[in-house]
Amino acid sequence: MTREEVLEILKDCDRQGLVPQLGNMQNPDALCNCCPDCCVNLLALKAIPKPGKYSTSSYYSAVHAEKCTACETCIDRSPMGAIAIADDNTARVNTDRCIGCGLCVSTCPEEALYLMRKPEDRIKVPPVKNDFMKSSADFEADIPS
Repeated sequence: MTREEVLEILKDCDRQGLVPQLGNMQNPDALCNCCPDCCVNLLALKAIPKPGKYSTSSYYSAVHAEKCTACETCIDRSPMGAIAIADDNTARVNTDRCIGCGLCVSTCPEEALYLMRKPEDRIKVPPVKNDFMKSSADFEADIPS
């Protein structure tokens, strides 16, 4: 596939509301675009009170309040239910729930939403290799004698 073909597929996944998820390692070898209504991982994440604290994304959504028209598009696009309309008729992001997927950003008609980098103390550096996909030799090497 060409780079352009891959980017078009990713844009289509975004239009469909699929959540991009990379393999949890520094040089990921897998990319899923998951349905938030049926992906077991996303459903489990949504069930906990603060999914944003477990997300490995280095970003969360934020709002330019002066641009927001309270259209509520972002509410439907947030897979973790991280966005609500406040009393002042602007969107508010609950960063404890936001996983930084960017689905709300890409469809905001007023461009009021954007991704903001998390504070350094909330950024999780993924492992060099994903523990889930370790070889049996790697697992055995980690077992204390």
